[in-house]
Amino acid sequence: MTWSAILQLFSLVPFYLLGTFPTGPLIAKRAGVDLRAHGSGNIGTTNAMRILGKKAGLLTLLGDAGKGALAVLSGLALNNDPLYGSLCALAVVAGHCFSLPQISPDGRWHGGKGVATSVGALLALNPFSGLFGIAVFALVLMLKGIVSLASVTAAGLIPLFFIFVDPSQAVYGVILMSFLVIFKHRANLQRLSEGKEPRYSFSKKNEH
Repeated sequence: MTWSAILQLFSLVPFYLLGTFPTGPLIAKRAGVDLRAHGSGNIGTTNAMRILGKKAGLLTLLGDAGKGALAVLSGLALNNDPLYGSLCALAVVAGHCFSLPQISPDGRWHGGKGVATSVGALLALNPFSGLFGIAVFALVLMLKGIVSLASVTAAGLIPLFFIFVDPSQAVYGVILMSFLVIFKHRANLQRLSEGKEPRYSFSKKNEH
């Protein structure tokens, strides 16, 4: 590995740290709720909406997607290389999924599952791929009513679509990002295989 490659890897650290920004927990804290202690314990949009309602869920979605887009746009401003942009996307999603500052005393990682952050990053990296992912997510959610299934399906198909619209090295970062999102849904996949994954309705927030 060359010094240039090593420096590029270290340059991804700020984007990882950006990904650790705890949008959901901060919004929940203003409502007097520890998001990690309610519902699924996840810090992302789905749990925020489920526990705190639509407004909090939307703010969490915008915040998490925003940090994904900011990471990619900032990275491309520093180095206008699609591969580097996709690595910035991977770094910010990794920061969201495995947020070191949010490790609790029990030693558990309390990051999210990276869906909203991935969407924001993709929209900045390649808008067509981001919109494709949103469309797949919305279609599966409408047909099946299961958020995790919609998320995993979109994550699995996005790299294939990305290759079609942008056959560049950036796809390597996109593949790893999609794999990370799917990996974070492994418990959901287990429940799906057992027919135990519930359908969700966000028509009203649940009780704390």
